[in-house]
Amino acid sequence: MLRPPGALPFSLTIFLLLACTAEERASTPSPTPGLTPASAPAPRLDASPIPAQPAPEVPPELRVAGRIPLPADLALVLEGGCFGCDGPPTGLNRVYRQPSGSLRYEFLTTAERLPSSIQDQRYQSFTRFLVTESIVQAGTCAYGDCSWRPEDAREWVFESSDGGVTWTPRGQRDLMTVAVQAPLGAFSQRRPLRLPDAQLLWPSEDGASILRADGSRFLTLNLGVDAALLQVIEDPNADVVAVLWSRPKEGRLYLGAVQASTGQTYVYRAGNLYSLAGWLDGRRLIGTLTLSGLDPGPPNRPVLIDIGTGEMQAINEVDAPQLGRGLVRLFFKGPFARVIDTGSCLNLRQAPDANAPVPDCMADGVLVTDLGQTNGGWVRVRTPAGLEGWASERFLER
Repeated sequence: MLRPPGALPFSLTIFLLLACTAEERASTPSPTPGLTPASAPAPRLDASPIPAQPAPEVPPELRVAGRIPLPADLALVLEGGCFGCDGPPTGLNRVYRQPSGSLRYEFLTTAERLPSSIQDQRYQSFTRFLVTESIVQAGTCAYGDCSWRPEDAREWVFESSDGGVTWTPRGQRDLMTVAVQAPLGAFSQRRPLRLPDAQLLWPSEDGASILRADGSRFLTLNLGVDAALLQVIEDPNADVVAVLWSRPKEGRLYLGAVQASTGQTYVYRAGNLYSLAGWLDGRRLIGTLTLSGLDPGPPNRPVLIDIGTGEMQAINEVDAPQLGRGLVRLFFKGPFARVIDTGSCLNLRQAPDANAPVPDCMADGVLVTDLGQTNGGWVRVRTPAGLEGWASERFLER
């Protein structure tokens, strides 16, 4: 089964820039217990504090507590591609709930839809998608064998600041980073995890913490010996850090979280959890759960993970066949308005006035957050890049 290269950011999701070797992943996921239908309505996207939890000697297993529809105030951006193969990503797809209540599926991009770059390079395939805060990066193979010999390959880089609707070429870069020496006390047999701010992280040799490149402690967390870091995702607003790692000798994945202000630590056996996309709030994560062979329907499902209880809610409603592998790469919180019928782009103005300054112009198809304020035909919105302003209600579907 295809495993994604490294960790993913993340929304503020943090994705790996370095691929973990195949043996660093748990080879056979353990079954996920308790997959039973839930009759409760879709959860609200507000959160309560994480309850205190004693640290058990044997971490409990994350469990699926129920199935839910896609919440009305949540939009997901999913990576397409085949499942159970070595094929590259095929593009990004978006799904959200329309004002009518039905789900809307949209293809955001494929390699063919990206803008022309230097000398109209014909892109071979996607290499990866990375998410850093409000910026989405897409890599396409430019030189060499990007699948099997990435150390000798280069990729074209494209960036999107509007949730994957429009893209800007940013030139080429090496597909893999040059190897660096592990600090004293690090488990040097594992490749480091590189964060979007260029920090490199290693598991410590004793498995009790995560170290920076200078040897200082990034996080205290009992990973166990022979650990391989897969993802580290921070939520600075809630002072909490999530870590996904494997213990290859055990063939298991683990999910842990540390709340820095209290020192409270949560550790679970991750079972069939495939990857993380980011913190929905200070208590819940959004990720991808693999249910191949355990449940009818698509092999991967979006999932909400309550780090305080270890319970997961599988979003079973998102099951369109065209989504392919359906890995959650990015998400937005609503309520939403969709830019429509401009023919080019919709001005975002600093005030509800046609003569007000324009800090941004939003392309057709961009999903903005509806902030619930109106003024004489103007609506206050927030763009995927985090800019707030006023847009003409005439060109918004809300």
